[in-house]
Parts: sequence; C-alpha cells; structure tokens
Amino acid sequence: MLSLLAKECNIGTVIYNDIYDVSARDAELIGKAIGEQADYYIPGDIDEVIDFLKNNSINCNAIANYDVIEHIYDIEEFLKKISLISNNNLKVFFSSGANPYNPFIKRKLIKYHQMCELVDREQLFGDKKRDLLEAYSKIRSKLIKSLNPDLSEDQVAYLVTATRGMVESDIKKSSK
Repeated sequence: MLSLLAKECNIGTVIYNDIYDVSARDAELIGKAIGEQADYYIPGDIDEVIDFLKNNSINCNAIANYDVIEHIYDIEEFLKKISLISNNNLKVFFSSGANPYNPFIKRKLIKYHQMCELVDREQLFGDKKRDLLEAYSKIRSKLIKSLNPDLSEDQVAYLVTATRGMVESDIKKSSK
C-alpha cells in the first residue's frame, strides 16, 4: 500500500521490497493492474536491497514500512545495515499495529502465536506455499531430534521451549 501511495503522490523512484518473493510478485501484479506500479520490485532481505541499490547506482533517501519491524529477527543487525542504503541523509519510517500495550491486540497476538506454536493448521486461501502449516514446536522438535538422536524426550522438550522464536541456524547452534 505504501508503494502505491508513493507512486500516486509522485514521490520519485519507488522501490518495493518484501522478503517473500511471492509477495513481491503479487505486489507487482497489483501495481500493473491498477496502473501504479513501483519502479522496482526486490524480493529478499536487507542484503538484497543493498546489493540492488549498489549494482544499479541508486541512492535511497527514504524508507517507509508498516507491520515489518516486529518480524525482523536481528533488529540490531538490520539497523546497522540501513546506513549502507544511502550516502545522504536517510529518512526512515517504521510503524506497526502490533502494539503490546493495547490489551485487545495483545490478546489477539498471543492467541495467534500460541496456535502457531502448538497446533497444525490447514492450508487456507491466501496462504503462501512457503507458509508453515505444521506447529512450530513440532518442527523444532523434529529438527532437534535429527541433530541429536540420543537426547531424551525431556531434553528435547527443554530445547524445543528454549529455542522458541529462533531461526534454524540458531536452533542448530543451541542444539549441539
């Protein structure tokens, strides 16, 4: 939505980025369909954006996003890399509806996170092929057991809990 708004406001060069390649392609299709597509669509993380900008000699002067910051795994590393996006003054706008001080939102998010952690889900319209449908705790349990087949069930259960919220590479480090 922000890239569409930016194009509508004649902001200048607009770059849409999403870590999910499917979402980047969908955004491009929507932009083409309504005649307000971004100038560039970059699938990938911050490193892919930095590489794209350098390879195309583009100097970015603003970043805007909504409901992204809460999904960034290593926020400190991400913020360090943002400085590589521009040689000038960079304006950065991050906003999120995931407000932990709003009791309604907090209850809703906790319920959703608990469901993802503990319950297998069925594929629904709008789910991406890369979306995990198996309970996250079950996925971590299988990974930990495959790395350490000699662990007891109690040890596996402990590691499943201790590695909640970690990416696979950090789970592997924690399970050695």
